[in-house]
Amino acid sequence: MEKIKKNLLSAILVLTLLMTNLSLPVNALASNDNVSVSYSVTTNNENEVVVIIKTQSNNICQGITAELSFDPSLEFKSSKNCIVGDAVNNELTFTMFYATTDLDNKPIELVFNLKNGANPKTDYYFALNVKNLGGDDQIPVGKIDNYEIIANKPLMYLSETSSFRKNDLTVKKNGVKYTGFSFGNQTPSSLYNKKKTIIEIYDNNKIIGNVPVKIGLRGDVRTDGVIDVFDSTYVAQYTSKKLELNSFQLFLADVNFDGEVDVFDAVLISRKTVNPDKSWEELMY
Repeated sequence: MEKIKKNLLSAILVLTLLMTNLSLPVNALASNDNVSVSYSVTTNNENEVVVIIKTQSNNICQGITAELSFDPSLEFKSSKNCIVGDAVNNELTFTMFYATTDLDNKPIELVFNLKNGANPKTDYYFALNVKNLGGDDQIPVGKIDNYEIIANKPLMYLSETSSFRKNDLTVKKNGVKYTGFSFGNQTPSSLYNKKKTIIEIYDNNKIIGNVPVKIGLRGDVRTDGVIDVFDSTYVAQYTSKKLELNSFQLFLADVNFDGEVDVFDAVLISRKTVNPDKSWEELMY
């Protein structure tokens, strides 16, 4: 009888959320097909490390914001053809807007110097996360030599996952596919707890590159670190077409892993708020 009461309360809560016209933020979703991005990393005659990012848009009003994590031995120096924010904790945010198509095919240029006291080396790594009008495209930027790292899919993980999946990445060494790489001791849980969004890729205990990832808590649709009634509200509003969710939010919202985000997920999330100590599997029955 107690279980029936809890299930009934969950159903009533979701129905109430569906019927309520709440003022919720709407994430603007856009097709990433409108923008193509390519990149390269080189050194110039001044021994500066230069990241070249080429973008092309089919939409003259298209805007792009990007985050570039860079090697800790480097410091940001200058840029061309973009608006750059502050470089904090080896991460740089920059924005490109297309008021006209004149900027298309003009590469973004980000120049870095070696920090005072840092030892010069032959390879430096970067990781680029491109945000296109609310949607995210994660693009690993390859190292300066030997290794190239390619994401085979959007790199989204649950913090409950025990390890990262090697088949989500393609690593090439000197142009040849390489399977000897590892993630060290990193797991989605360890990075999530440290609030890190970068996987370090290793080859024989040597870091060969950084890759941006998204790691979240199953059911935490608002990505604020807690599962509460507002997460259930988000899903309920999404199912009634009153709210749009980005790809990462949809990934976190599919709590029953059936490949769809629907009212059943909203019910499960509402049950979780009432029974936080129960597993998702227990809440399904």
